[in-house]
Amino acid sequence: MNMIEAVKQKAIDYPKIPQRLIRHLIKKGILTQFLDTKKDIEVLEFLKNTWADRTLLRAQLASLSKAERVSLIETAGLNRWEVYVFGRYKNATGRLPLEMVVSEVELIFKFKVDGFAKRRIRQIRDRIHNARHYAKKKKNNNGPKGE
Repeated sequence: MNMIEAVKQKAIDYPKIPQRLIRHLIKKGILTQFLDTKKDIEVLEFLKNTWADRTLLRAQLASLSKAERVSLIETAGLNRWEVYVFGRYKNATGRLPLEMVVSEVELIFKFKVDGFAKRRIRQIRDRIHNARHYAKKKKNNNGPKGE
């Protein structure tokens, strides 16, 4: 059994823990590649019992600045290439054409952007544009009154 199969098998036993997290812990050396040692089971059991515990999350988030917490929340549900797209649009100062971002994603992440991925890029772009629009609108509404 290879690592991917081992991760999928353990994901069945521990459905709360994302497979991406298990692979990350293997890369960091916290878990072994085949997830078959006593230590692996203890770590997975610990994660299962503490996953999404509000007290632990609050303590961990307290060590981050407000900007870091906001950034983490904004990109929480995104994978690696989607975080890249989010950052490109968030930090863009001028117009950033969709096709340019598509070609960058293909070049950097080495996969062909299909219809689904293109829709995801549009959704991320639109989310950032909407957030900018509402932030600008909120700023204008909080300006001097009576004029």
